[in-house]
Amino acid sequence: MDVDFDDFSSSSKKRRRTVSSRCGCKAKVVFKFDGLKGYNVLSFVEEHSHFLVSGSGKQFLKSNRVLGLAHKKLVFDGAKANMGPNKTYNFAKELCGSYSNVGATCTEFKNWSRDVKLYIGDRDAQMIIEKFTDKKEMSDGFFYDYAVDEGGRLTRIFWADVIGRKNYDVFGDVISFDSTYSTNKYNMKFVPFTGLDNYKKRVVFAVGLIAKEDIDNYVWIFEVFIKCMIREPKCIVTDQCPAMKQAIPTVFTEARHRLCMWHIMKKFNQKLAKCISKMDDFKRKINALIWSIDIDPATFEVGWKDVMKEYKLESNEWLCELYNIRESWIPAYYADDPMAGLLRTTSISESENSFFDKFNRRSDTLTEFYLRYESAMEKQRHTNARLNYEGTKTMPRMDTPLLLERDAAELYTRTMFYEVQSEIMSSCYDMSINSISEEDGVKIFSIKDKRRHGKIFEVILNSVFQKETWKNI
Repeated sequence: MDVDFDDFSSSSKKRRRTVSSRCGCKAKVVFKFDGLKGYNVLSFVEEHSHFLVSGSGKQFLKSNRVLGLAHKKLVFDGAKANMGPNKTYNFAKELCGSYSNVGATCTEFKNWSRDVKLYIGDRDAQMIIEKFTDKKEMSDGFFYDYAVDEGGRLTRIFWADVIGRKNYDVFGDVISFDSTYSTNKYNMKFVPFTGLDNYKKRVVFAVGLIAKEDIDNYVWIFEVFIKCMIREPKCIVTDQCPAMKQAIPTVFTEARHRLCMWHIMKKFNQKLAKCISKMDDFKRKINALIWSIDIDPATFEVGWKDVMKEYKLESNEWLCELYNIRESWIPAYYADDPMAGLLRTTSISESENSFFDKFNRRSDTLTEFYLRYESAMEKQRHTNARLNYEGTKTMPRMDTPLLLERDAAELYTRTMFYEVQSEIMSSCYDMSINSISEEDGVKIFSIKDKRRHGKIFEVILNSVFQKETWKNI
């Protein structure tokens, strides 16, 4: 008979290799309770048909591989810190001193993690809603809302805790919103409402999960956000998502929509590298216009057209599109708008996504995602508490004898003080008053700024209204 070894080989690759521990061993001992004092040995067969387990092998016997409550808690707590069962098992070994002292193998750790996912199963969405209901009963300040489709499947959910809502009251004038991050096995998009605190650190006000990045979902989550926070922000910073562009003015009637400069600027090399030979020179000149906070819109527009003409880019479609929407991303058009530190910061949402990425995995259930989200929030708020402590227990070095600097050190957080200190130093050494004049009770100061290549600024002080305005010359 001819045998086709190729067929045999290909089929054997698909077959799972299994082993058996059965060897027909007759060794046994039988006891019988005598009903009064104890047990009697009825039968004893000593001979084994296999080798006995060695001392080092006892740890692998099924009877010695038991996952106790301590092990399960360790796996559960490790999961909240984004530690999988393998890493948790290795960590348990370090705690116990050796693998033999753990009391279980990595297989038991992985099996229990799997069993938790199976237990959650189809009840995942219901469990997270029940969790939020319990939190709402315990704290009236906790807010959540959700929506389901016709089949009863969860399609969007929003929540904000007490601390997040309080942070919004203080730091919520400018928020960053982004939805480019998938966080769970259902591919729902993570949409955090983020800002910067008084240490210029990320602070999350509220978050949501949406099934789709479309206008309907964005309108819903923006409406729920306003319902939760009561007031609108003054400015909302997003990427160039078309659905967001249409949804924001539908809900926000007062907030100004601004595009994230980081998302736009990172595309310059990708879009223009092929048509510009001297890319470094181009970027230097265009950055001087784009990032400047000293020029007015008219100056920017003239400078932009000059650069486009110099590099023969007047007909570049992408740059023409950016110029047409210049009022939504160029700082020259936001001179009078407080940007709360978001103007010269790289994408705060992108940074937030990177932060959350350390705590989450794309295979997470909703329940697992929320547990890890809470761990991430604990870390974020712990950092804030540490900075608050350090600010009250230490005093920064003073660089001038001015009382203004000392008052600033007591008033501002350490991060903000160093920026104020820099401005105080600059006013002492980099700026000089060229002239002072007065007309109808209005004082006019002519100021020369060495940091800006000797640029002259005119400061107008109206003592009647206590109002200062800045005008470029």
